[in-house]
Amino acid sequence: MRNSIRLIILFLFLSLSAFSQWRPSPYNWEYYGLKVTGPLILPNFSADPALLEDGAIRYNGSDVQIRKGGVWVNIAIGVHLDSARRSNDTLYFRRTNGGQLAVNIAGLPISATNGLADSLLNIRFSGMMDTVSTITGLQSYSGAAKILYVKDSIRGGLFYHQNTGTSDGGTVFAGTSGYWKRFYDRGVVQVGWWGDKTDAGIQSAINAADTGGVVYLQPKTRYIIDGPINPRNGQQIIGQFDTIQRCNEVKAVLQTAIATGNGNRTFNVSNATGWVVGMYINFYSTSVPRGSTAIHKILSVSGNTITTDGANTYDQAFAIGDTVITEFPMIANPLGGGPYLRNVLLSRIVFDGNKDNNNSHPVWEWGASVGLYVNGGRVEDCDFLNSKADGLIIGGVNPYVNHCRFINGNSNGVHLSGAHTPVVSNSYFYNNNQNLNTGHNEGHITFSDSIFNANIYGNWFKLTSQSGIGSLDNPFSGNGNASIHDNVFDSCTYAIMYIGNGSYGNPNIVNFNISNNRFKDCGPLRIQGLAQTTIDRSKGPGRIEVNGNYFLNSAMTIARANNINVNGNLFYKEAAATLSQNAWIFLIDNENITITGNHFYNHVYALQCDQSAVTTGTYKDKGYLIANNFFIDQSVRSIAFNSKNSGTFENIKISNNNFRNSVTNNAVVHLASGMEFSDNTMLCMGAYASSYCAIGAQYITGNYLDSVFNIVIKNNIIKMTTGYAIKIGYGGSGVQVVGNQYTLGSGLGPQSVGAIIDSTGGRAYYWGNKYIDSSTTILGATKLVAGLPGSGKVLTDTTGRGDIAWRSAVTSVGLSLPSIMSVTGSPVTTTGTLSATLADQGANTVFAGPTSGGATTPAFRALVATDIPTHDASKITSGVLPVTYGGTGLSALGSALQQVRVNSGGTALEYFSAATETFGTIYGDGTMTTFPSNVSDIILTPTANNTIDLSTSASYPGATGRIVRIYNTTNYTFQIHGVTVSNKFVYVVWTATNSPAFINL
Repeated sequence: MRNSIRLIILFLFLSLSAFSQWRPSPYNWEYYGLKVTGPLILPNFSADPALLEDGAIRYNGSDVQIRKGGVWVNIAIGVHLDSARRSNDTLYFRRTNGGQLAVNIAGLPISATNGLADSLLNIRFSGMMDTVSTITGLQSYSGAAKILYVKDSIRGGLFYHQNTGTSDGGTVFAGTSGYWKRFYDRGVVQVGWWGDKTDAGIQSAINAADTGGVVYLQPKTRYIIDGPINPRNGQQIIGQFDTIQRCNEVKAVLQTAIATGNGNRTFNVSNATGWVVGMYINFYSTSVPRGSTAIHKILSVSGNTITTDGANTYDQAFAIGDTVITEFPMIANPLGGGPYLRNVLLSRIVFDGNKDNNNSHPVWEWGASVGLYVNGGRVEDCDFLNSKADGLIIGGVNPYVNHCRFINGNSNGVHLSGAHTPVVSNSYFYNNNQNLNTGHNEGHITFSDSIFNANIYGNWFKLTSQSGIGSLDNPFSGNGNASIHDNVFDSCTYAIMYIGNGSYGNPNIVNFNISNNRFKDCGPLRIQGLAQTTIDRSKGPGRIEVNGNYFLNSAMTIARANNINVNGNLFYKEAAATLSQNAWIFLIDNENITITGNHFYNHVYALQCDQSAVTTGTYKDKGYLIANNFFIDQSVRSIAFNSKNSGTFENIKISNNNFRNSVTNNAVVHLASGMEFSDNTMLCMGAYASSYCAIGAQYITGNYLDSVFNIVIKNNIIKMTTGYAIKIGYGGSGVQVVGNQYTLGSGLGPQSVGAIIDSTGGRAYYWGNKYIDSSTTILGATKLVAGLPGSGKVLTDTTGRGDIAWRSAVTSVGLSLPSIMSVTGSPVTTTGTLSATLADQGANTVFAGPTSGGATTPAFRALVATDIPTHDASKITSGVLPVTYGGTGLSALGSALQQVRVNSGGTALEYFSAATETFGTIYGDGTMTTFPSNVSDIILTPTANNTIDLSTSASYPGATGRIVRIYNTTNYTFQIHGVTVSNKFVYVVWTATNSPAFINL
């Protein structure tokens, strides 16, 4: 830094943890490309000699030295001090060729001329660097240094001088001449730099960080705010569990009327004590109890006269005597509307709504701790305590709430409003919804204004007078496609969840998946559309899956809904528990309900659909499947269907369930018209009164018993110690009891009450049932069979439709077979085995029909020629065919090229080898002086007469019997052995070895 800079001393402070104050730790850094992680001090040595302590660093000409043991020790020789880091800033230092100190902020472009950050620092430094203790010392500094380090542990840092600027109280300060600007990473600021523990300090930091910036709250600080904080797009506001707290409520009585319209308003109040500039207020009255839909900022306070801004329209008129009160969300979008924010993060902040000191007007819109409408918004690791109204209102696309706590709020913990694909996960909700006057106060989490594709998992919802989640309805465009899984709901008094259909009967409350949750001591899971005077289930909640949950002392209500699937859940009531309804699942006015694979224990009813209790409206339940469930020890009924009017149940099927009751009740299952009860197993072991039954069927009009219609009870297994198996009140037409099996206890068999035929001539059919009871009468199809049977009697269906009687049993069974079989063990009169074996037959006989003529009984006989069919030669696959039968008498093939002939004795055929014949050479004109051997043919091709001569001097080798044919291929003559030949063929025959004779010359 030119020759005037003799010494640079670096002193290092490190943060010991995320929650600690900065503490000195001078040895925690690296050299050459010096990297440090805490605040950097660059004091002028002569100005502050007290910093001469171990760990201090200086750049001494070309060497880097450390203060150690009271002396300077070289740690790098002949190098430059390349880089250093201060807090969250990345600073790079080097000496330029001109001797200036070049400072660069990481991430900003470097000037080609002086190595400085063009967008932040584009000046040349020379002269002294110095230190001051406070920001006040910075502002009053009059020395020559161009770089100052402020040693204040919160507001301090490294500053450079520039001639122009605009002071903001945190990053730029006015000096005695010019301005001091802080070195920091662009967009990364600390609220502590402003020294203001109010919303104004936080907002100043937000403004300085600008779009995409990061704002760090000062550790262990409580910020008291009296107006909303407005983040910018892409910002991150991060604390170390520092607290942002709502100020104490201030209110007064209006002494001046407030007119509607735009522009500022000036008015008098009864007492302006506590009102300050910058505070946000609202008005309310008995006629406008929720107040204005906009809040306003105080511009001035003079005595009891207040002036507020006109940034928002005054949409309501207020009179003298009405109330003015502080009111605002603590963090919110900028007032005045506009597009949603983008990508805002709130992290590790405690929001204290201070509800005990803000209890006069807790309206959900303005009393929220945080109200953000932001696409890509994230709220992580935050606490929402004592909220005046909602803890968090969040909307937009892909909002994400994770690992937060919502405790002791007046209203909802999380209010999802107009959110698409929101996630609320791994958070804790406790004791919210304390003040129902806030409006829209339904649960720890509530949905409003169209929520789609929500994913809510891993949360714990504990203690609320309202719902764990609710209401999941909407009067506008509905909610849908929500997955609510792996949560714990504990002591949610009104409901586990309320899934409704909005005040307008909206049809879009659909596609919910509620799975793998634990519900303890809660009000019912309510899937419940609005009451309708005209049935219209299209406007009810629908397509909802409730799978694999544990209902501990908690139940369900399904009403005016469609396409609900309840599968694989466990319902269990502890002995001392009291539930808000008497049935595990209360059902009414639904369509397409599937209840399968569940376990129901220890309640009054497991499933109850009681239309008789409804006094208004027309109801119909349709399309139920209740299958593969276990019903254990319900105190009144496992299943109870009571109809209000004829035909109110349609297509209800109860099948493949297991019922086990050891308590006393009056009907394990109670059916109504239009139902099928099939393939169930019922074990009813209680000490039932004689009038009790396993299956009851009654149609209820007031308190009168009447006929039931179109009930099928089939293929069930029913075991009872006492009582009736089936009890039908005056069976009407279409009642069938088919294929059931009963095991009954002492004294009472299954029987009907009154006559089976009702007053209209209908008929109940009993068919194919089995009764197992050794000591009592047994019910048939249409009559009783009285008395005990005699010895050897069996129970017989005498009509084929269930009319049964005792008949004599069979006493002897014999077996008679044709004579070809031998029978043993016949007859059987008690127990034994009948058997048969084939009788012995003569040799060379077969079991066949007659040798000729028509068909008769087969017998054993000898074969005749006509038994053998005509066969092709290919059917003969073994043996040797003699010459006399057209064969050769030879059992194998001969060698290659052998021929067959009659042997010398004329007795058989034999193979022999003929002389080898070889095709001879083709000769043109000339004289053949050497006769070829081992050939059988010679082909000659003369081109003129007498052109080929087989010389008389030629040698004609060959054995006796050899024959050679000479073939002339032309019309020319040739000579052989001195004789002119014109024939086509000449034969040479050897009468003796090497002595041929020529034939056909």
